[in-house]
Formats: sequence, structure tokens, C-alpha cells
Amino acid sequence: MMTYQASKDNTVKIVTLLVIVLFAFIAQQNLRDLITATDLTTVIINCAVILFLIVIILVCYLLSPRLYQLDEATLTINKTVKSRQILLSEISDVKSITKEDLKGTYRTFGVGGLFGYYGKFRNHQLGAMTWYATQNKNHMLLVLRSGEKIVLTPDDMQLENVLKNKMV
Repeated sequence: MMTYQASKDNTVKIVTLLVIVLFAFIAQQNLRDLITATDLTTVIINCAVILFLIVIILVCYLLSPRLYQLDEATLTINKTVKSRQILLSEISDVKSITKEDLKGTYRTFGVGGLFGYYGKFRNHQLGAMTWYATQNKNHMLLVLRSGEKIVLTPDDMQLENVLKNKMV
């Protein structure tokens, strides 16, 4: 099995840090209000806000891509939970894509910086895509036989050549 790292770029690191600091500040304010609360409504609201912030951070962390693994028949996109496996026989095309190809890309249901760039994205040139990315470089597009498009960002773009060779 070959492993391809998916390092987080500086933008992801900064966005993640800023969001965590912001959420910690909000949670601290709610905790202070919770300690001095005299009515049940205030207690419930403050507890709900704190819990909501924790859940957002936890879910984003658990679903963010970590690395890519390749064996003889499968490409696995490793996440802490719910890793995605793609049979190599399902892949119809693999190609590098440039920042120009990604111009005008927007999130339709995804995360754009908190522990990575993942979820559903779209642009006019490529259409709908599922991203499992951790950086704003080394973009690789997989097109599945079903028509689904997947974007990966391995540190080592050799993954593209290896996938092409295994597809033949």
C-alpha cells in the first residue's frame, strides 16, 4: 500500500486557528453568562451555544481529509471517520487542474478552510465536484464512471501518474 500525505497549507492552519480562537471566545462569554444565570432559559441557551460550537469543531475535524492511500484495487481517502474508498475500476479519468480551472468555484455544501477544503463545490467549467483537499495547490481531478468528480490535493503529485498507470 502506498501512502500520499495531504498536508494542510498555511491558509487552512490560519483559518482553523482563527475559528477555534473565535469559538473559544464565544464559548467563554457564554460560560460566564451561564455561571451568573438566574433563569432556566438563559442556562439552556448558553449551554446550547457552547455545545453547538463544540459540535461544529468536532464534526469538521472528524470529516477532514488526512491522507490518501492506494493499493492494487482501491484509492482510500482517509479521514478520522467515514473514510471514502474508490475502486480504481470506477475511475475513468485523472488529471491535474490549475487555479485557472478552479476560477469561480464556490461551496454548495462544504467547508472552506476549517481543517481543509471538503464537501460539495461547483464551478461553471467543471460543474459539481466533491472535494477532499487540504491545500490550495496540487489539485487533481478524478472523474468516476458515474460522472462524479472528485478533487484531491496530495503533497506528491506522483499519485496522478500512479493512478493513470493503474487505470490502463
